[in-house]
Amino acid sequence: MFVMVVLVILATIAAPNMYDMVLNSRVRAAASDLYGTLIIARSEAIKRNANVDIVPVRTGTAGKSRWAAQRSSSRTLTRRQ
Repeated sequence: MFVMVVLVILATIAAPNMYDMVLNSRVRAAASDLYGTLIIARSEAIKRNANVDIVPVRTGTAGKSRWAAQRSSSRTLTRRQ
């Protein structure tokens, strides 16, 4: 019984920290996706000698948004992240 009480106390202490860790991980992943798209857009703009826009793309899963690089003149997606 004593072991169970200790485990419950430790779980109670660890739960808020776990939430913060998951939240920070999601923010880092989103920032990394955007950074990768910016690098790709820059390289496409240099390669094609044209303007490349970064646009948000909505996906159907839980309202998550992703980023896409597209050429400004033709609106052709060059890369979806």
